[in-house]
Amino acid sequence: MPLSEQMEGLLEETRRQMIICNACRYCEGYCAVWPAMELRRTFKESDILYLANLCFDCRACYYACQFAPPHQFAVNIPEIFSQIRTETYQDYSWPRLLARMVKPWPGIVDVEPLPGEPADEAGEEGAEA
Repeated sequence: MPLSEQMEGLLEETRRQMIICNACRYCEGYCAVWPAMELRRTFKESDILYLANLCFDCRACYYACQFAPPHQFAVNIPEIFSQIRTETYQDYSWPRLLARMVKPWPGIVDVEPLPGEPADEAGEEGAEA
């Protein structure tokens, strides 16, 4: 299956960030991603998808990273992995009907009410704006 341009861009950005991480290895003991990453020098699409699904978005590596934004390298592994998981969940969800829940149809916006706000008020305020 051919990759979308957005997915190609995500994979390329992930490769860039993972090469920086592999050179630094400051946060290698934080989670299962880093020991698995150390076994690779180059990152194929399958490697990136595997690593993205090992990440459980604890953000410990992000807070420890010396190359996180506002550094010019802008390394943010949890964010890029989250974007990759979102792009690929539709491909791997089962049953396929659940895939539609991951990526909504174009033009449909799902607005959740704020905590403590009745659902009726959220819709009325959105209509007034």
